[in-house]
Formats: sequence, C-alpha cells, structure tokens
Amino acid sequence: MKTAIYVRVSTDTQDYNQQIEACRRYCEIKGWDSEVFQETMSSTKERPVWNQVLLKAREEKVRKSYPQTKGKGKVGLIFFTS
Repeated sequence: MKTAIYVRVSTDTQDYNQQIEACRRYCEIKGWDSEVFQETMSSTKERPVWNQVLLKAREEKVRKSYPQTKGKGKVGLIFFTS
C-alpha cells in the first residue's frame, strides 16, 4: 500500500523531523511505502503542498484518510491508496 504523509508546523518550537519520523515509523510497522509532503508556508492560508497531496490522492483514488496524533498535537496526515 502506498501512503502520502503530509507534515507542517505552525510555530518555531515544532519540528518537522519528529512528525516525519513518527509517521514513517508507523508506515514501516504496517509495511506501507510512504512519500513525505512537507509544507513550508504553513502560516499562510495558501498551502501549495497540501493542494499537491489532494491532487495526488484524487488521482490515486483514496481509500481512507485520518490524522496520526501524538500527545496534544497532530503529527501528520496519511492518505491510504490502493
């Protein structure tokens, strides 16, 4: 199964690497291939990387999606495609 991992941060104290690592570990445990999409402009209303993920998800016919969470904040979002 292929997965798309979308990550972004909202503050300077958050770390992309922690988000990516947590999602990659989860995918690895499940035996899924993953591709990371990292948003760099998360403080704006425009999110070009998010739009790229949505386009890819539409093209590949998403089966299911849900946020991965750790502690209080969201770690990332994984789209599952067949």
